[in-house]
Amino acid sequence: MSENRSIKIGESADGSIVVTGDSNTVTIYQSQREIREEALPDEKADIGPNPYLGLGAFHEKDTNRFFGRERLMAKLWEKFRDLNESGKMRLLPILGPSGSGKSSLARAGLIPELARNPLPGYNKARVAVLTPGTQPLQALAGILARIVTGDSVPVAKTREFAEELKISSDTCTFDGLSRISALFPDIQASPLIILIDQFEEIYTYEVKKEKDNLKEYEEYIKNREAFIATLLHAASDKSGYVSVILTLRSDFLGETQAHPLLNQTIAAEGEIVPAMSEDELRAAIARPAENAGHPLDKAVVDMLVEQSRDRDGALPLLQFALTRIWENLPDREPAETLDEIGGVGGALAEEAQRLYDSLNKEEKAIARRAFLSMVTPGEGTKDTRRRAAIENMVTNGEDIAQVKRVLERFSYKSARLITLSGEEGTQAAEVTHEALLEHWREFREWLDENREDIRFHRRVEAATVRWNGQGRPDGSLWQSPDLDLLKEFHERAATEMAVIQTEFFKSCVNREKRSRKIKQFISVLLILLSIITVTSALKATNSNRLAQKALSDVKNERKRAQSFLVKNYWLNAARSIEEKNIVKGLHFFSKSGKGELEKTGIERCISKIHLRVNAILLKYTKSNKKKFDNKKPDILFRLWFFMAHLLRLLANYLKFFYHKR
Repeated sequence: MSENRSIKIGESADGSIVVTGDSNTVTIYQSQREIREEALPDEKADIGPNPYLGLGAFHEKDTNRFFGRERLMAKLWEKFRDLNESGKMRLLPILGPSGSGKSSLARAGLIPELARNPLPGYNKARVAVLTPGTQPLQALAGILARIVTGDSVPVAKTREFAEELKISSDTCTFDGLSRISALFPDIQASPLIILIDQFEEIYTYEVKKEKDNLKEYEEYIKNREAFIATLLHAASDKSGYVSVILTLRSDFLGETQAHPLLNQTIAAEGEIVPAMSEDELRAAIARPAENAGHPLDKAVVDMLVEQSRDRDGALPLLQFALTRIWENLPDREPAETLDEIGGVGGALAEEAQRLYDSLNKEEKAIARRAFLSMVTPGEGTKDTRRRAAIENMVTNGEDIAQVKRVLERFSYKSARLITLSGEEGTQAAEVTHEALLEHWREFREWLDENREDIRFHRRVEAATVRWNGQGRPDGSLWQSPDLDLLKEFHERAATEMAVIQTEFFKSCVNREKRSRKIKQFISVLLILLSIITVTSALKATNSNRLAQKALSDVKNERKRAQSFLVKNYWLNAARSIEEKNIVKGLHFFSKSGKGELEKTGIERCISKIHLRVNAILLKYTKSNKKKFDNKKPDILFRLWFFMAHLLRLLANYLKFFYHKR
């Protein structure tokens, strides 16, 4: 690395940070603009601004008071240079446990160093700084839109870029970032560096893979996969327009195994941030006070080094203790202040409890709700802080100004337990450092008592944001069994639900009521239709039965009439023969054989024979008409007549037998 050169840090009209060196510039765009509140007026504070930062991470503007990491900073600069010259994957992972100083090293160390000692071709570099949150594609689209438009909240362009980032090419490659960056003005002269701080946030989404919320979970996984894929593609693109730096908590390394290329890149190129050596701790403690003109005694420095050395997450606690020591100067000796606050480990918890105890009952309820909304309970990992929208902390009967006043009590520069960020109307808050989660006993008790409710509340919050963002459609409202769980949660924690979440709950319940009424109406309608159908069927059946009975009666009457007619023909035939009127008798006899009988097979056969015999008798009589005049019929005629009579009796018997079966 070349010799150190001075830099100047300023801010442009659009809110971006401009770091300038000798003939080179690094312009830094932030997805979340931090709001740093000034300390409460203090008449004793006559020794100048506090050079210590407290719990907050060092940013680019703080580079002049960032000490102790010079050697590691130089190593990172060299590794980043080598990655950019290799023509391979331009991705530099910075790893370490919570409290190791990863974010400060990247933002107050490496980025300003790129202005002091620019890489070849990076004289006018652009740096996009973002934290991914639970919607990483949206966060990336937002910061890209800010660079292109210069607007602080470029809604339309953010939406356009978000859709572009979701699209994969014909080869199933997510190249959206490469395509968008290629269209940046002067991209060849001003390459883009993307710094993703707190990369672990993409793994801390509260929704689990469960049947009831499978669609929501799959959408989250899909966006996460696209985010990682588009970063890797852009970082390996041959154009060299995009390089990536990310900070990742080391306890989330296991999560990256789901993405082999990312995991392999981290293993090959990752730089672990070690604990500070004793000399580095001394520099971080003593140099800021020396530059401010009020050096600390060696004994105090030794005491602070002793209490911080070999201690997990010691750096934010150390900075917080140093902040307290400076605030009490010159009236109180540093050793006295250190003893009063309980040393490096006790200052943080003591200050948090002091601020909380100073609140009234209503303010305490707001503070408790706000702090719990800013944490994600760990499952196999430590609890993690999260950025929460302030509007989602406001419950019924409150306004956002009340909530902000409470948050500001914890965000003044003298405390900095909470960090406020964002623009007016879209402000968010987060716990400044996870150290607060571990050391504030009352906060730990709140968290341990409400872990399951907190996880469920995150689901409600995510569903509410999605429902509201889509224009509040009924299709995004919950139904059973999720709604049943939401009813139970509302019953026991209604005071913890934000106004918009209560509106979401009421909309879900109202939709359920409407659905129930519609189902009841449909059920009643179906019952009425069933009754009408059954009634109509019964009427039709009854009408059909009556029609069948009438038809049967007609047939029976017809048969009785036919039977009476046949019987009458026989009687006339018999009477005519007895009166020796053979022709007339045969005429009636012939008529009697044409009566309708039941058309069984045997009856049909006998009827045909009967008709044939009648025909023969009639023919025989006509041919021997003269013989029968005034004479009795001969024996042959009598024989034919007797046969016809027998056949008629047989037909009647069969008809009777058929009806009796």
